Amino acid sequence: KSHAVMNSLKSMMPSQCNVVRDGMPRRIPASELVIGDIVLLKGGDRVPADLRLIQTSGLKVESSSLTGEPDAFEMSVAH
Repeated sequence: KSHAVMNSLKSMMPSQCNVVRDGMPRRIPASELVIGDIVLLKGGDRVPADLRLIQTSGLKVESSSLTGEPDAFEMSVAH
């Protein structure tokens, strides 16, 4: 059963993502993310990894496929 859950989670991951690495914007395979990459998200993007938010503007997260919660919730930078 856990194998099926892991495969389901993998299918939700985007294959590519936009990052700033070494001061330069790039589009890379999500599997190549490393600590220190700054991931750039826009409306409709799927989050490619466990991230720390450093700046947001009106960010709402829809996570019903993981939590079962039907409504999107707002997220902001924790201080």
